[in-house]
Amino acid sequence: MIELLAHLLLSFFAVAIFVGLPGWALSRLLETQLALPAVLALPAWFALGLGVWTLALLPSLSFGWPWWVAAAVHGALTVALLAALHLRQRRAGHAKSDGRDHVERWTLIGIGLSVLLAAVLRTRLAFDVLFHIGLARRIVELPHATFASVDRIVGSGVNPAYLVPTWQGLLGTVAKLTGQDPAQVIEAMAPFAVLLGACAAAGLGRVITQRAAGEVAAVGAYAWLRVWFPRRELEGDGVGYAFVPGNLAIDVLLPLLLAIAVIVATRGRSSDAADTPSRPLPRGLYVLAAVAGVLYVVLHANYAVYLAIIGLGFLAWLLLVERPGTDVVRSALRAASAVAIPAIVALIAVLPTLLLLDHFGDPAEQRIDYYLVGHGAWEIIRPGHYYDGFGAGGLLAMLLLPFAVLHLRGVRRALLGGGLLALLAVGLVPQLLDVMNATGSRTLGLRLPRPFGVLLIAVLAVAVSWLTQEVRLRAADLRVRRGRAAGVGLIALPLAALFVLAAVYRYPLSRHIPPHYGWNWPTLVAVAGLVVALVLAVRWRRAGRPARDPQPLGTRNAASATGIAVLLVSVALIPSGYVSLKRGGWQSRQLAASVRSDDLACYSAIQPRVAKLRPGAVLLTDPITAYGMQALGPVKVVADYKTWNGVTDAKRIQTRIRLTEAAFDSINEQTTVAAAGTLIERYHPQYVVVAKHTVVPPIDSPLPEFDSSAMRTALSDGSIRARLLAEGRGRLPSNATDEQKDRCDLELWELRSTPQATATGDAEGGTEMKYLGEYGRSRTVIIPLRPLVEVPQGLKVGSLVGILAQRDGTEIWQDLTVVSIDDEAIELRAPDAERGAGARDSIERADRIMLRIERQ
Repeated sequence: MIELLAHLLLSFFAVAIFVGLPGWALSRLLETQLALPAVLALPAWFALGLGVWTLALLPSLSFGWPWWVAAAVHGALTVALLAALHLRQRRAGHAKSDGRDHVERWTLIGIGLSVLLAAVLRTRLAFDVLFHIGLARRIVELPHATFASVDRIVGSGVNPAYLVPTWQGLLGTVAKLTGQDPAQVIEAMAPFAVLLGACAAAGLGRVITQRAAGEVAAVGAYAWLRVWFPRRELEGDGVGYAFVPGNLAIDVLLPLLLAIAVIVATRGRSSDAADTPSRPLPRGLYVLAAVAGVLYVVLHANYAVYLAIIGLGFLAWLLLVERPGTDVVRSALRAASAVAIPAIVALIAVLPTLLLLDHFGDPAEQRIDYYLVGHGAWEIIRPGHYYDGFGAGGLLAMLLLPFAVLHLRGVRRALLGGGLLALLAVGLVPQLLDVMNATGSRTLGLRLPRPFGVLLIAVLAVAVSWLTQEVRLRAADLRVRRGRAAGVGLIALPLAALFVLAAVYRYPLSRHIPPHYGWNWPTLVAVAGLVVALVLAVRWRRAGRPARDPQPLGTRNAASATGIAVLLVSVALIPSGYVSLKRGGWQSRQLAASVRSDDLACYSAIQPRVAKLRPGAVLLTDPITAYGMQALGPVKVVADYKTWNGVTDAKRIQTRIRLTEAAFDSINEQTTVAAAGTLIERYHPQYVVVAKHTVVPPIDSPLPEFDSSAMRTALSDGSIRARLLAEGRGRLPSNATDEQKDRCDLELWELRSTPQATATGDAEGGTEMKYLGEYGRSRTVIIPLRPLVEVPQGLKVGSLVGILAQRDGTEIWQDLTVVSIDDEAIELRAPDAERGAGARDSIERADRIMLRIERQ
């Protein structure tokens, strides 16, 4: 426990200093503190500091320099910024804010509680986190890491989604500098990401409401929606996956960019002192917007679509509904340009690489299906997921959405109303959703609730701070007129209603995968409320109401009242959040080192040996085990089960998948040897990892189980020449069953040569070979050709005129269809599902398959 805590603290502060010190210096040089609320200081430092690190990393990955070169360049840039700041302060002093927007005490309490929970639950080492661990490891451990060589799959090329792996490179470099494993550093990133996300949410709430109470309410909203009470079994958990680059872009950079846009569009009019004139906006604010916009694209290029949707909705509402004056329009366009132009430039820079992806620009279902079977949970989820992923807190925000929008005016109402309506329209109108999915991304539709949740935080910031003030005033009046009990009853009434709502909503643990919703009543209420708000805004404008933002109401002591209200609402949400917290605690039940928990639990016996493998070595194993292996050492794998994001030809990808299936999901040793021989000859793996028992896919996954018994036999009897390097069971909890322990047993082998296999010669004008394929789950047969037989010159699908399966010279089945032919394999398919079982039995009884080839 003490060792774990020491690792967490060391990693947390090392990353904070590494990225925060140059960010702080640059922020002071740009004087962003004169325009931003104090609570946005940390997100601003993070954005600027990550920008400095990106400049240091680019030449290193461009020319294949060692990791310490990037670290040295980063150190030099940091020293230069500190020196420039020191000289500037000696010469001209240092500009200071007037202190009116200090961070509220209740805000600090909310941030502290969220960070504390994140430190307890920590980052889950599962699913996408394993990819980022492996990427961070390869960046710093490969001898000449470049953009094109750091992906996990050998021969895949650059991963366009993380074309510039700046965040992963930073974490890997910090691990090297502190002498830790990248997995240990990444495990500490949950509290770091939650700290930044909470500060960004608080800053957005302060800017949108122009009140200290709004800052407090926004922190509470962030805790309700992202940390304490969200449905943890859904993708995008606000703690376990908070550090993932895409989540950082949405949770930290998106609120920061929206806050900057509002500040610029309203020309910096500030909070509670209505009679205090605004200062001119520092030009450094535009630099911060540019850096944050570029990093938003760098961290996850696809998510730029969300920023565009919100921006277009904001401008459309502002120009068509609010009809502000010329000065406000100019300021709004200036704000949109400050954010959009740098982001568009960055997107254009990565677009040539994105175009290399097969099916780029096609619908999501045409993307390469690298999950082996179906799309599973990646199918599009609409529109109920907009609130359901955030639990009862999200449902509350959906109900309060129209009230919050109507309470605002001008730029702020345009941002909330236009942004929310645009996101809802995209999610609920199939044609608009298809346009968004035209990038070929399989995640944009699924993750629409993420940017929607950022705006829901602003909704709750407005609604909770406003309702708190209204209830206080009316309760005080009622206490004077009707007595103390009546006043207390009025305060308790909304809390009791919320408690009932949370209890009725409940939290069904059985719903591991979000269902497909139709038009449901919360979504209808939200859409109808926004339409009503739009109509009323138009009527108010025609009636002569000013479109400019009103000055805030209330006094500063409203922040304390809002803090108490946030605490009481948190208690009322407990019926909904209890199971959420329980599940989060179950996921982090092990206090052991991270590499021995979560999805890496089964690897502990061979992990020390894997860490010593030559950097860049290629490893062959089944697709499920492979995804964990790439996170344990600086190795590449032949294939795994995650979506293929590289630029390799789709046909070769499919062939590689089928061959990997044949090698590790077969009880036929000859099939395994042949498939493995083809993979070894083409991809030159030096090591093989094989499970001693059936490999079970992750929970709720549509993947098949892999029975590698034939591979184990081939390794043991010498059909595949190799020597055993390490073996043993993983480190599982003490209450694990014997079956779980048996399935958590791996062997690491070092290959010595390519497997040998035989093939027969010519017969009846065709090419005859021993049967080497297996009729699998996908109703296909893969017959590896190399190194078994030479491919006849000019062999094409049309030149195969007959396919014959024989046993002891007797024909048993000949009704197969040729799907494809390349220089590696011939793929055959059974005619129909009804004949599937019998066809499989017939093929497995065959001695040989004869291909009758028409000579050219």
